[in-house]
Amino acid sequence: MFRVSKLPNKISNNISYSHNINRFLKNTNRFMTYSRYPDIEYKLKNLETCRLSDPIKELERLKKNPIIHDRLAKVNAHYRTSSSYFHELPMFHQIAYGRSLEVFEKIKKTHYVFHHGQPGGFLVLNTLTKLLLEPIKPGFLKFETILRHPSSLKELKQEMHNVEWYKKTLTWEKIRQTTFMHEATDHKYTDSLVSVDGYLASTDESESALSCFYNNAYRSGATIRDKVIAEIAKYYFHDINIQRSFIEAYNNLTDKFISSGNLYAICIPKKYFNECGYLSLPFGVAATINKKDISDILEKMQEEIIPSKCDSEKIDKTFYQVRLLIHKLDPEEVKIFIFPSISDEELNNIVKETSNLIKLFRNYLQIEPEKSSATAWFVEKHCKNKSGRLF
Repeated sequence: MFRVSKLPNKISNNISYSHNINRFLKNTNRFMTYSRYPDIEYKLKNLETCRLSDPIKELERLKKNPIIHDRLAKVNAHYRTSSSYFHELPMFHQIAYGRSLEVFEKIKKTHYVFHHGQPGGFLVLNTLTKLLLEPIKPGFLKFETILRHPSSLKELKQEMHNVEWYKKTLTWEKIRQTTFMHEATDHKYTDSLVSVDGYLASTDESESALSCFYNNAYRSGATIRDKVIAEIAKYYFHDINIQRSFIEAYNNLTDKFISSGNLYAICIPKKYFNECGYLSLPFGVAATINKKDISDILEKMQEEIIPSKCDSEKIDKTFYQVRLLIHKLDPEEVKIFIFPSISDEELNNIVKETSNLIKLFRNYLQIEPEKSSATAWFVEKHCKNKSGRLF
């Protein structure tokens, strides 16, 4: 069991706390899972019945799909011949990668699937976020997750911080004019803007999702995690001492389950992509592309077809980069899966212990969420009761 400082037996009289978590669950459980793509939901649900807990048998099962087999062979060939590695992806990395490709194969007619890589330290945070939101969004699939808890996005505005805003904010001209380059690039917006691969076999060192996944590394990862867990603690607990105890318990749990990287499969309906993402060059600068050509480029990236020309922009390496706006990844439109490079048994243990963490603090919960246009899906679609009041 993780360690945590002693929690107070008595709560200060000058702060009002809601001890009745059951009331919260009752008010929110009536919101049934809603999907605009029931056929996709059905296909993804069926995948859960196919997966095997034995890692050797699971990898064999995945490789029976010729497309997954060929893409795994391509990636493994790269790492075998790379001067930095000289060996294939480890087995659990291959399983995670294969499972993400399996998702892609199931829904590629209607959805784009993007890869994102993060270090293992994010796994407990994503598990915690999923468990906290599950009462108001029941029906999560086993590997499904939410990239960020809505409380960490409350400063963003849906109407203002849209795709066009990031395109105008991140430009080569502004980068050239600034003294500190990172202040004018996407490095400044890692809490709201995420870099992903549309070319699912990309192995670019330090740039690709597979590189972050394999090397268990991500720029500003620890900073992002610290910020998000602090916002979650403030969102659910008003007492500063409870917040500190909660963060301490979370950190202890994360330290206990430090693992290798996580691979995310972010599934976006093709007709929704322009609402939440754009094709980009390095540093998040938007590529100059006619809107009508975006879908054609993305289709080629997804199918690993190297483009014969790149319009008005010169790309080095293979394909355009892709940036996604985290606060635009509405769960009614977008499904996100996290495939950690660990055994299913270890993942089950992480879910169990994270659930125990929530139970330890559930009597101290006071949920009074602030309305935020950045989390409209969370506040307006899932959290209002009939009177219009939150919870």
